[in-house]
Amino acid sequence: MTANRAEKVFKEWLDKHRYPYIYVEQSPSTFAQFFRDEINACRPDFLIVIEGLGLIAVDVKGKDRAVYYVDKEKTAKIIIDTDDAQRAIKFERIFRIPFWFAVSGQDSGYSMWYWISASMVLEASDYEGKSSKDGKKYYAVPLHYCRTIDISRDGLERIIL
Repeated sequence: MTANRAEKVFKEWLDKHRYPYIYVEQSPSTFAQFFRDEINACRPDFLIVIEGLGLIAVDVKGKDRAVYYVDKEKTAKIIIDTDDAQRAIKFERIFRIPFWFAVSGQDSGYSMWYWISASMVLEASDYEGKSSKDGKKYYAVPLHYCRTIDISRDGLERIIL
């Protein structure tokens, strides 16, 4: 339910700013068998046109909390599932469209968003862990690698600055 709420808030923000986008319906029948079985590529939630930049793919990640402190230094980080990051890179390679994650948390009312490209997740992650909740492996990326967007005041230009 958290992801659906995050996508709804994200979509409302895009509409409010009149950004051109395509919302990608997620049912299995809308993604070719090849992508599911052969290469296991990730599917974005949105394809967004950014003026002067072009098209980007965005996967919205709604979590209970967007920011975690998972290492001994207690550095603020976002968490991206290892599988999601690797599958996003596959999408990026096949379609030649930059793939970004937009992560927000229920704790901020989905007002603060942390954006990071899939390739940067792999480059910038300085900690890999395993979720105690579901056992999934994840990358932890320090916040200073993210582009932060406060949807109450910021627009997409924050990604390209």
